[in-house]
Amino acid sequence: MYNFELATRYSQMNPSIMKINEVEETLTSTFKAFEIPLHSISSQDYLNDEEVDETSIYKLFTITNKSILSTIQTEDDREAFKDPLLAKLRNSFEFLGFQLKAESSKARTYNRLIHQHNQGTRVSILLEKESENIVSNFKVYGFANKLVSYLHAQVGVHGMVEDDIHNEEFRLYLEALAENDVI
Repeated sequence: MYNFELATRYSQMNPSIMKINEVEETLTSTFKAFEIPLHSISSQDYLNDEEVDETSIYKLFTITNKSILSTIQTEDDREAFKDPLLAKLRNSFEFLGFQLKAESSKARTYNRLIHQHNQGTRVSILLEKESENIVSNFKVYGFANKLVSYLHAQVGVHGMVEDDIHNEEFRLYLEALAENDVI
């Protein structure tokens, strides 16, 4: 019933998908994201990630602003990266060990990025495109469920079949639209 209600609201409102320039502008202005080099994340990670099409990747943004992070992270997100003091110390020592073992500044940058994602002090957004003006997919690294929901509402869910209430991705899109007061 809930999905039928959302589908009805969707068809009445007919929300539009953001264009690439609108997505990038929203990330930089609303979420204070800034672009970082794609190679900040290992190309091998892109290849091994089933959620990413490495041939469609075109930009990587990151957010480190504490006040913005607090607005895009849910309580569940915050609980996921809260550690007791000993775990934080262990993580710090592990991070220092990774840094010492890293042979290049590129590897050290990558290690720092992953460590900050795991600590909740950074969120990165990978954007993909299959055409010149539409974001075809995205991946959020780090803890930011509110941002994921927002982006689903603005760019759609990869693999969704529009207007098909039986399509899981379309139902996820409808839920994101409702969560973000678009429908």
